[in-house]
Amino acid sequence: MIWILYACFTGAPRSDAGDVFRQVCSEIKARQPEASVRIDEVGSKSALRAAVSAIKKQQLEISEWHFAGYGTPYGPLLGSPEWPEAISAHEWAALQIPFAKQAQAWLYMEGSATWLAPFMAAAFKITAYGNRHLSQTEFTAYSPGFWRDDADYNPIAALYAEAFSDITVRRDELRWLDKKIAAYQPARFLDIGCGNGALLAHFSDKIKQGVGVDISGAAIGIAQENNRLRTNLSFCVIEGPHLPFAEHTMDIIVSLLSFRYLDWDPILAEMKRVLAPGGHILIVDMLSSEPRLYEWPHIMADKLRNTWALRKRQSFTASLRRLVMHPDWRRMIDRHPMHPAYEFIWYLKSRFPNGEIKVLNTGVRAKILAFDSGPIM
Repeated sequence: MIWILYACFTGAPRSDAGDVFRQVCSEIKARQPEASVRIDEVGSKSALRAAVSAIKKQQLEISEWHFAGYGTPYGPLLGSPEWPEAISAHEWAALQIPFAKQAQAWLYMEGSATWLAPFMAAAFKITAYGNRHLSQTEFTAYSPGFWRDDADYNPIAALYAEAFSDITVRRDELRWLDKKIAAYQPARFLDIGCGNGALLAHFSDKIKQGVGVDISGAAIGIAQENNRLRTNLSFCVIEGPHLPFAEHTMDIIVSLLSFRYLDWDPILAEMKRVLAPGGHILIVDMLSSEPRLYEWPHIMADKLRNTWALRKRQSFTASLRRLVMHPDWRRMIDRHPMHPAYEFIWYLKSRFPNGEIKVLNTGVRAKILAFDSGPIM
């Protein structure tokens, strides 16, 4: 069966995905008039799940998949800017799309070659074709073995721990977090994506209990060793978007430069589950952003400030260079591209209407944004 799917996103800026979808439908009908073709237009994750379920109930297998939509580096957005729905890696895998052996997928989406095509190839053992721009007619093919299984954080955990052994190098992020922790005085602190445990170590004297979680066993081992004398801190490995804690057991949850690696909807559901009434979720991350004209004075000021600060930290500069030049770091970054700033803002403001977003640092291609959910009841 050939499945043609259009992921609708109402209000998508400058997107020709709908035109591409209609063109693909016409071309396939002309090329294979006798083929079994299913056409779906979905505007939500529930509609996508229903379409996949219908195919499974008919016991059909997909030999060709043509997927068009308004995309970000991690695939399509569904819904609208008022309530965007991003399909995470965990959610894609959970769909269990019934592909036939040697199936092929064409992903007509802005940036589909960045993440979605290689991910689909690896997750579903198919050949997937992606492109960089929706208007391009040339696609890059990705085989099931394109992504290595070890392209993750473990091989460079020690290099990362060396570079960021002193968390104060994250001065803008830490200054914002310091103010929040002082204001909320949490007793129980959860750090998601804790890495070497330096953030929890920084706050250990201000909290009663701190827990750090990470998917990297190597990072957790380093965090445990670095904090072996801090009896109020503990660390554990997690698998997927699941937190091994009871309901309402944390007063504050922090994600420092790790949110882009997470499965957003599933992990936020878990955060809300373990957060005590009135608790806060604090997220700080780096997002891709094209600068506006009025932002250039801020960009230049932040650039000068950052350059001056790094002059005083020669050892950090050297260890950071060793980290970012390592091939395993580059491989991991390729698998985890930055989300665009507008997606981050749309998503978090829709889930937490009373939340606060602040720009901490502005660069030529990226911004560091900080988000406080406000008290969650």
